[in-house]
Amino acid sequence: MFFIRFICFLVKILRFSYKITTSNYKMRGIKNKLDEVEEAAKAAAMASCEITITSPQEANTKSSLIVVSNRLPFVLKRDPITGKLSRHASAGGLVTAVAPVVIKGHGLWVGWSGITLEKTDEIPESDPKDCTPTAGLLSEQVVSVNVEPVLFDSYYNGCCNETFWPLFHSMPG
Repeated sequence: MFFIRFICFLVKILRFSYKITTSNYKMRGIKNKLDEVEEAAKAAAMASCEITITSPQEANTKSSLIVVSNRLPFVLKRDPITGKLSRHASAGGLVTAVAPVVIKGHGLWVGWSGITLEKTDEIPESDPKDCTPTAGLLSEQVVSVNVEPVLFDSYYNGCCNETFWPLFHSMPG
């Protein structure tokens, strides 16, 4: 429910931004998208969409840097035979640029792991041979958010890719 409220909050901010910058022709088309996002958020709130946050410990409240992104900086995969989780590199500029800062600053990274985790699952430490940018990111610095597939598709492919990405990459400089 927090996520839905957060989306509604973002829509209000974007509507305010729209009112301020209506002279910008790129912003005029955003109003319809904001209406769609707000309706989708309300529909998701009405549906029993469940979002759970899984973490071995409570979120590290002493972190001064908290990165919240669509995905964790690595992908988790479950071995079909043993059920054991393993970390695998994830491509992307955000991971390459931000992971070292989170590691050195003892920050916290919040995002989706790519799979649904059970409350008893623990995010594994990186392999000692791992030389990716996330190698030094400790499992206690990671908080996985479980999101139902239908809700994930709506917010990521709908709201994020169709509205927020174009909006923030087309903002006047």
